[in-house]
Amino acid sequence: GPFSSANYFRQGYNPNLDWDAGTRWHISFWVNFTQDDAYNVLMKRSAGSGNHWTIETGGDNSIAFKGTGGAVKANTYGDSVYNEWRHIVFTSDAIAMYGYRDGKLLDTDTGSSDYTNALGMLHIGSDDADNTKLAMVRMGKGSLSSEQVKRIYADEKKIFQKNAKCTLYGTTSATTAIAYDDSTDIVHVGTASGRSDMSGMIRINNTTDAINWSMSASNGLVAEY
Repeated sequence: GPFSSANYFRQGYNPNLDWDAGTRWHISFWVNFTQDDAYNVLMKRSAGSGNHWTIETGGDNSIAFKGTGGAVKANTYGDSVYNEWRHIVFTSDAIAMYGYRDGKLLDTDTGSSDYTNALGMLHIGSDDADNTKLAMVRMGKGSLSSEQVKRIYADEKKIFQKNAKCTLYGTTSATTAIAYDDSTDIVHVGTASGRSDMSGMIRINNTTDAINWSMSASNGLVAEY
């Protein structure tokens, strides 16, 4: 984003997104508004009629998950923050629905809803979402616990820090070798461009000599072949 009538994502009917009242599901994404009171539709799954859901922003950049008919099922209250990446999760355990921002539970709504629609199409970044950028959008079956949401936020927020290195070094992502050092909790990834040392999702170091065959790592030492 920002999105427009020529820049958005649309997916045709996908049965994996047919969530009935007994389905546990989740939606996780990062959002960045370019202004306060963005009032954008961030994503939706709908058709001409039938069950549908929408995620849209309101005053002070609040974000609401709305079900069929426009009823708010979970809401993350507004705090007027913009030009900053925030993590949002909406999830249902078929008993209640929960809304999180930056790892914190902000809203709970008891009950569950049917979002099955054999004509439903998924839209991410609708043509009026011109004040919004999105990243790392994921959704599917299975609910997320509070601890899982906190872990996702803690792991992924490092990617959005200034000058963060979150890709493999070099011009290729074709991996030739991987080694994990359980004493340092660092994953070493080898490519034709060199070795990338990854702590969580962040590259903390790299070499520039090609890794052709294999690697081994233990107690902070790395052997390359």
